[in-house]
Amino acid sequence: MLSFIVRRVASLVPVLLIVSLMVFTIFRMIPGDPVDAFLGMEQDPQVRSTLRTQFGLDKPLPVQYLYWLNNILHGNLGKSLSVQKNVLQLLSEKIPNTIYLACSSIFVSILIAVPAGIVAATRRKKPEDYAAMTFALLGISIPGFWLGIMFILIFSLYLGWFPSMGFVSPFEDPLRSLWHLALPAFSLGWLQAAILTRLTRSSMLDVLSREYVRTARAQGHPEGRVVFRYALKNALIPVVTVVGLRLAALLGGTIVIEQIFSWPGVGLLLLQGIYARDYPLVQGAVLIIAVGFVLINLLVDMAYQLIDPRIRIS
Repeated sequence: MLSFIVRRVASLVPVLLIVSLMVFTIFRMIPGDPVDAFLGMEQDPQVRSTLRTQFGLDKPLPVQYLYWLNNILHGNLGKSLSVQKNVLQLLSEKIPNTIYLACSSIFVSILIAVPAGIVAATRRKKPEDYAAMTFALLGISIPGFWLGIMFILIFSLYLGWFPSMGFVSPFEDPLRSLWHLALPAFSLGWLQAAILTRLTRSSMLDVLSREYVRTARAQGHPEGRVVFRYALKNALIPVVTVVGLRLAALLGGTIVIEQIFSWPGVGLLLLQGIYARDYPLVQGAVLIIAVGFVLINLLVDMAYQLIDPRIRIS
C-alpha cells in the first residue's frame, strides 16, 4: 500500500506540470489584456507600461512561465492582479466553501440514488423500477443551472422556504448554514443522483444474478439479508469509483451554481478571475483543482480495499 501511495504521489508531478503548461498557454490565448481590465478607461501609456512591468507581462511567455513555475516550487502561487492579494490566501478562504458544497451535494445524491437503485434492481420491470429510471432520465436531461433557477423561483420567491443566495459558515450557525445550503446542494446533487441511480441499478442487477447470491437464496436467507449483506457491498465498487470522480469534478464544476446562488467558493472566484484576466488567480485555482482531483482518485483506490478485502493494491 505504501509503495502504491508513493508511486501515485510521484505521478502527480508530471500531471501537474502538464496542467500548469496547458492552463498557462490556453488562458493567454483568450482575447483581452489584464492591464486593460485593471485600468478600465485609463489610456495613459506610461501607466500601462508601468503596470505591465509590475505584473511581469513585459517578459516573453516562456520566461513568465518559468518564473511562475519557480514560485510554485517555493509554495507561492503569485499575487492576484485584480485584488492585489496572495493567490494562496484567496484560495484558502474559498476552498472550504466549495468542498462543503460539493460534499453536501454528493451526500444528497447518495441518499437518493442508492435506495432508488436498490429498489429499481430488486423490483425490476415493476412500477418502482420505471419510476426510478424516469427520475434518472429527467435528472440527466435537465441542466443543473436551470434546476437551480427553478428552485429559487419555487422555494425562495413563491414559497419563501429557503434563501435565494448567501452563505453562512457551519461553524458559526449550523442550522442557518444548512438552510442556505439546501437549494445549491440539491441543484448539484440532482444530476449526481440521476447518474448514480442508473449505475447502482445496473451494478445491483449484475450482482444479483451471480451464483453466490442464488446460493444464499437457496439456503433460505431472508431477501433483505441477501440484498444488503451479500449483494450491495459488492455492487458498491463501481459506485464508489463514480462518486469519487464526481466529487473531484465538482471541485471545479460548481462555477455556475456558485454564480446563481452567490456562493463564495472557488468556482465564483475562478469566474471573477477569468472576467478580470487575472492570470495568477486562474492558474492557481486550476492547479489546486487538479491536485484535488488526483488526491481524490488516490483515496478512491484506497477505499476499494475497505469495501472488498479481496482487492489488493500493488
